[in-house]
Amino acid sequence: MTMQTPGTSTSAPVFSQRRDWAADNVVGFMMKQAVDHPECISLAAGLVDPKTLPVEVTRQAAERMLGDDSMARTGLQYGTTEGSHRLRDLLLEYLAGLEETTSANWASTVTS
Repeated sequence: MTMQTPGTSTSAPVFSQRRDWAADNVVGFMMKQAVDHPECISLAAGLVDPKTLPVEVTRQAAERMLGDDSMARTGLQYGTTEGSHRLRDLLLEYLAGLEETTSANWASTVTS
């Protein structure tokens, strides 16, 4: 094996063979079709109508979070796998309201 100075190779880079698999990924193909043809409704790709995305609400939340250095550092950091306890409690409260119940807790909440 010959050592070369970084950045001086004249041969094409060698990539993992996994990249060949990714090019033919069915899910990726379906998503590309949905993006390339916005007039079609694709239930397979999992993309939503861009007009329904909550842009303004998300912008306001991001500005509020980033406006406070402590909150911004927490928000931009990776959290635990289980997520924020505060967010989980707020979601439970919201979901309990939708179901008109007060007995929601994480032990009895089933998601799919």
